[in-house]
Amino acid sequence: EIDLLWYLAEDDGTDVVALYIESVANGRRFMEALHACTERKPVVVIKAGRTMAGQRATLSHTGSMAGADRVYDAALKQCGALRVRSVEAMFDFCKAFLSVPPGVGPRTAIVTNSGGPGVLAADRAEEAGLDVRQPSAALQQELRSFLPGHCALQNPVDLTVEGTGAWYERALTALLAEYDVAVAINVATPYLDSMDLARGVADAAARARSVGDQPTAVVAAFLPEEIVAESVVRLQERGVANFATGDRAVAALGLVSAYAPSGRPLPWCGPEGSPLGKDELPASHAPLSGTDGTVLEHQAMAWLRENEMPVPRFRFAETLDGAVKAAAELGYPVAMKVVSPEILHKSDVGGVVLDVKDDGEAVEAYRDLERVGQGRDFRGVVIYPMVKGAVEVLLGLSTDPQFGPVVAFGVGGIYTEIWQDVALRVAPIDRRDAEDMIQEISALPLLEGARGEPARALDALADVLTRFSRLPFRYPELREVDLNPVFLFEEGQGLVVGDVRVIVEKATKERDR
Repeated sequence: EIDLLWYLAEDDGTDVVALYIESVANGRRFMEALHACTERKPVVVIKAGRTMAGQRATLSHTGSMAGADRVYDAALKQCGALRVRSVEAMFDFCKAFLSVPPGVGPRTAIVTNSGGPGVLAADRAEEAGLDVRQPSAALQQELRSFLPGHCALQNPVDLTVEGTGAWYERALTALLAEYDVAVAINVATPYLDSMDLARGVADAAARARSVGDQPTAVVAAFLPEEIVAESVVRLQERGVANFATGDRAVAALGLVSAYAPSGRPLPWCGPEGSPLGKDELPASHAPLSGTDGTVLEHQAMAWLRENEMPVPRFRFAETLDGAVKAAAELGYPVAMKVVSPEILHKSDVGGVVLDVKDDGEAVEAYRDLERVGQGRDFRGVVIYPMVKGAVEVLLGLSTDPQFGPVVAFGVGGIYTEIWQDVALRVAPIDRRDAEDMIQEISALPLLEGARGEPARALDALADVLTRFSRLPFRYPELREVDLNPVFLFEEGQGLVVGDVRVIVEKATKERDR
């Protein structure tokens, strides 16, 4: 597939590429070839193995383990590829792309002779990102001048079963003064003259291609196949693409509208597609602590601070007296957490005590955490000043077997696994990728200031997310990093890491043994 993508990118005889994949052996080489192709022409992709059952099937079929589907989804998105879930959608897109002029916009009009299929198409068009606005008052008045009063003019424009070829032609032509593309739906019965309707649609399509500077187009959905076969041939002879249903037509048009070359290289590649040089990546530092694959929280916080990540003031204490002294130095109220290599999710086991207000509560908190860590390799406690008025988000790094380092951003806190509101990208990312990830999550309105809440420091968040994505290239031994929660303050006040978990590859001798 990699070799073919490089070839097809340069092939003048290829206008659109359809790709089926199960897995790739070298994810980054695949992304480089795919990105090079999508910069020149669209690539529509089916990725098999989306589910556990599908992954088992691809394993038995190809002999290679498929990577996590969400990582593939992120990689395809970064490369500008268009992902579909069915063979029908794949070929619908190819047909649509070859049938409408380049750069056609999203404003979509629907003309039908049956109300239900028109409504279904309008619903699907909006879901596909198309603009299904109502015609202007002036355009509705123009339609009303030649259509009977019982026709609906709101978009979909319903000509009813009485619709003629002349009505289709005039309605489609009028609508394309305000819309970029029009879909003509004909739900035929044996007594309708579908050939007449096809002539009207084709005449409107021919006129659309020859008038004005803004590209416009007409596509059709004539059905059912048994009745409209002859008229579909006529449409195809006149250069009008026909789709099995109206909703499949608009779904394909939505993909056409979504395709746009990025005009920029992948973040780890130079302008000519060469690998990013070592001098362009951050300089390497000493290896992380934790030859057993574990980095304790206070060690991880110090490491983040060294790498210019925003961390709060903190203290690590191995004894009760040390904990009380550290809490007083930081200034009450404080949060106190258990430190143990055997406790990953501290909140689940009572390993976090919040809002400790004085020395007496600090003593009580330490003893409670000591009991939590009993028999679990208790190392001490880490103490932070309390944080108020922040929204909790997460930043994460993991290692995918096909694509290598992957960065995540999403809703943070103790319910992260429940909400699953996370955006992924193959690392490293640039600032624009970081902004796209922030815009992608469902909780974005909360970060932008919903219901009178203050807007959050999204510019600072994008900067930190970009820097964070480069850590695996400073530290090749990194396997996983979770920053959860990250406290995101009001706009202009930045953010700070609230908790960190780091997993590194074990020392070579341990791994070899």
